[in-house]
Amino acid sequence: MATKKSSPKSPECPSTRPPLELPFEVPESIRVDPCTAMAEWLKTLHPDAPAPVFSTKALMHGHEAVGAKRIRPGFSFNPQMDLLWALGFPEVVLIVDGLPVPDSVEGLLNMYRVEARMAHDESKKWSTAQSLTGRIYTRRGAWARLFELSPVKEDVSDEERHEYALTIFELDDDADRLTLPQEQTRFDLRNIVIWGCKQMRPLQDVLLMEALFGPDLAVDVLLELLEEGHEATTPFDIFGCLQPLALRLNDKGHAALVARVSAWKSSYKGPNPEYADCIIDPLGNAKRELANDGNMMAYRGYLGREWEEEITLDAEKKPFLTSNDVFVGDSERVFRVLLASLPNFETLDKDEAFLESLSSVASPLTLVPLLGMATAKHSRALARAWFDAHRVWASPHLHALAQGSDKKTAKLAAQELERI
Repeated sequence: MATKKSSPKSPECPSTRPPLELPFEVPESIRVDPCTAMAEWLKTLHPDAPAPVFSTKALMHGHEAVGAKRIRPGFSFNPQMDLLWALGFPEVVLIVDGLPVPDSVEGLLNMYRVEARMAHDESKKWSTAQSLTGRIYTRRGAWARLFELSPVKEDVSDEERHEYALTIFELDDDADRLTLPQEQTRFDLRNIVIWGCKQMRPLQDVLLMEALFGPDLAVDVLLELLEEGHEATTPFDIFGCLQPLALRLNDKGHAALVARVSAWKSSYKGPNPEYADCIIDPLGNAKRELANDGNMMAYRGYLGREWEEEITLDAEKKPFLTSNDVFVGDSERVFRVLLASLPNFETLDKDEAFLESLSSVASPLTLVPLLGMATAKHSRALARAWFDAHRVWASPHLHALAQGSDKKTAKLAAQELERI
């Protein structure tokens, strides 16, 4: 539970849907039920089919990952999501197998609700829409993005890369071998980072690489580019990607990361060597920011539970919040700051925060924004799917809201109780 009071949990309801049979292994250790509104809606697209499987190799080290020390049991609706939040969710990419939507460009655009996101430039492109939507990739979508980043031919334009990637969605079923789990060459792995940087979205693409190949390999590729000073990347890009990945390494991998970054910093002659401190000395960084009355936001999401009060005070003082501030701070206090700030957020930003991440937090404070989203045309289906999936847990909290003093919220809660 996110607050300090107890709350009824969602029961483990046995599924009547048959298990999904895949032509490759997805170990239980990297599977996760996200419990977000986006994920619950995806499960409803074909209720008679086997339930889709969500997974990420960000979980490959499990409780041996250094970030697992931050775990808050009961923060989300199941132990795997408790762990994933401790490892840096929502800065994670999930791969979904078995989605009952056509693996085609049109089907993907429909899945990513592109029409609801027309405020964003180029949102008609599948890759742009995908990067805006909860970082959930279909297996074909994931490989299409990799082919876009590192096509067979090297000297091609961005538009040609985009068109090349789209052909992945037009493959015959018997060509699915091209999108099965497979090893990538070092050249292709480096291109994921290089072209991600050139297209100004390195973190999204590095998280995709991690979801498919694990944090150790992703970190090694990033460090290789950092150490050689590749012209297409900057220390700012590299360390922005390393921060969340560092939480997912085991002790041995994390020690090796710190050693290589320390060696790089000692020999680096360029600007901003202090970027390395987010890996070498994250606590020192945070202390310096506090001492100088600076903004800890860049570090808050990666600190331990012993920093809860400092993080909360910083969030209350400078309420420019990210989703994982709710995890690392005093959840109830940070949530209330977030809710008070909602009128300042654009609709699409609220969508991303609640439908795609914060709806996985087992706190009644999520219900007020979700009730509002359940009445909006562009988000109604997702919010209602979430209430349907969590009706047992949500019902007592909805009853309390229906009897509360806020007339608008009380009305929405009563309507949702009647619907579910």
